[in-house]
Amino acid sequence: MISTNNFYIYRHIRLDDLSPFYIGLGSKPKVYNTFKQEYRRAFAKSGRNKHWKNIVNKVDYRIEILFEANDYNVIQEKEKEFIKLYGRLDNGTGILVNYTDGGIGSFNLIPETKKKITEGSYRKIYQYSKDGIYLKEWKSITTASSELNLVASNITSSAKGVVPHCGGYQWSYSIKELQSVEIQKNTNMPVYQYNLSGDLLKIWDRAKDITDGLEIKSSCISACTSGKQKSAGGYIWTYSIMSADIIKSVYTPSSKRQPVLATNIKTGEEIMFVSQTEAAISLNIKQNCISRVVLGIRNQTGGYKFVLNNNNNE
Repeated sequence: MISTNNFYIYRHIRLDDLSPFYIGLGSKPKVYNTFKQEYRRAFAKSGRNKHWKNIVNKVDYRIEILFEANDYNVIQEKEKEFIKLYGRLDNGTGILVNYTDGGIGSFNLIPETKKKITEGSYRKIYQYSKDGIYLKEWKSITTASSELNLVASNITSSAKGVVPHCGGYQWSYSIKELQSVEIQKNTNMPVYQYNLSGDLLKIWDRAKDITDGLEIKSSCISACTSGKQKSAGGYIWTYSIMSADIIKSVYTPSSKRQPVLATNIKTGEEIMFVSQTEAAISLNIKQNCISRVVLGIRNQTGGYKFVLNNNNNE
């Protein structure tokens, strides 16, 4: 089927008390096969604010199409009329969880919402290659998306870990490892080995030598050098010499990320990991199982015993 009216106004109604809680505006695709496809924004659950999500997580709701038109200006005015009719919860005028009065942009936002949008717009974002090589620091996602012609929301999703890449790049809100853009992925590249305190221990000629010498999985070494995990086998691995400041900012555990000591039950070998997450990835053991051992709920998991290392004070 082909669209006639291009735009529409919809509302969401909670079924526990039959009251409307959201008014929205949508545009139709040029061609569609089902009712849901025609009014896909009305049915979408992504891109909703937290108050909307709080409601739909507790109660069922239904969708109603209120108005349709070809003129976008008319649709905008109708959206404002309906929002004004029911009022907004955030500014104390009514029952809707809308953050704006409708129409163009973020019209009539409350100060708290304006502050969050402003802070988010100017939050630094760091760009990496697919292999985790640092490329550039951007002053905001808006700037990066404009310069690279990428969708801002997709960059956000990558930075939050929802998707691995956007535009062929990794994105992060924090500096993972400042490596030169000229450094290319090379299995014969020298690898630098640091302890968890940031002291350089050894320079290996290539990653394969580490696997043969220390019996640490090559995939774990690669994940560490590419910035996907903090350490492997109880050590920090990089393709470049790192300054003490970078090591401290990137690898120093917070109070919520304590190092964990793993002991092989059969061999007695001890391996230090920067966190339970890193231990779970390196040893292929579920993190919740490791946590149960740390808490004393069970004695061992995957052939290892785990205890928190409280002696790491740096």
